[in-house]
Amino acid sequence: MNVQSQVNTNVNCTKLSGSVAQVCEYLGYAVDMILFQRNIYPIADFESTTMYNMPMFRLKKKSIADWIADTLTHVKKWLLEKRLIRFSLLIEDAKTKKKLERWDFAMNDNPANRELKSVKRIHIEMSQVMRQIMASVTILPVLEDECTFHMTVLCIPGTVFPPGWTTTIDDSISNAEDIQFRSIETGFHAVAGSVHFSKPSNSNRS
Repeated sequence: MNVQSQVNTNVNCTKLSGSVAQVCEYLGYAVDMILFQRNIYPIADFESTTMYNMPMFRLKKKSIADWIADTLTHVKKWLLEKRLIRFSLLIEDAKTKKKLERWDFAMNDNPANRELKSVKRIHIEMSQVMRQIMASVTILPVLEDECTFHMTVLCIPGTVFPPGWTTTIDDSISNAEDIQFRSIETGFHAVAGSVHFSKPSNSNRS
């Protein structure tokens, strides 16, 4: 099934709440695209859509989609309170629990460039990052074994986390290399994307 997403792209992000909404929407699409590109779930668990003027894939596995949406609800709150430093997607081997990749989205709520932008301009920047995420799979090692994922956040001290959240997870990647993506800027936030990945034990990459 193909879903067409629509938004008024001529509106400026003139309020913090508008910027937060754009960033959280972006993170939701980024998570789904990473899960799709890295084959964390079968293709049948995704549906095609159009967003940022480009084809995208959204996870339709309800239990996981609801979990991601609930997590982003808390992310939205922490962004509004200027507590969020980094949102990450951590991919690990399902059997060995070895951390293989960490996709970071670092938040800066006091960017040097305070220019307010239209949603259309912000979406152009977001589409550029999405294309970089898609292209990065040609560089990243193939994930040959079954993998699972976690979402992690880094917040300022004193942040209260929901019940059931683990606050001591080790999300470091051993023997890591990284790929830096473009940043997106709304005027209220700058979001810098990157992926840190574990280098294969040998020099050959599939």
